[in-house]
Amino acid sequence: MSRSSIRWSEGCWPTRPVYAHPAPVVIERPVPVYRPVIVTTPPPAPIDRDVVYYPNGRYELRGDGVDTGCQWVWVPSVALVPSVPPPPPLQ
Repeated sequence: MSRSSIRWSEGCWPTRPVYAHPAPVVIERPVPVYRPVIVTTPPPAPIDRDVVYYPNGRYELRGDGVDTGCQWVWVPSVALVPSVPPPPPLQ
């Protein structure tokens, strides 16, 4: 189509091309999800109030204090108890 073939109406000017800015590019990044770290620890050893441990034995508190009087008794560890010698060989 040539310029001379374009007909203009009265009072009407050719429109300019409309330039629109391109839509902004939006990059959505996923929101990080932090999971709580669950640390499990073994339960503490029960407090034994009736026994006091030592390297070579222990004291035990015996008696209930009502029917039987309480007293501390020394119990040596197994390592200090002399072993029974083996019987002599049979002839």
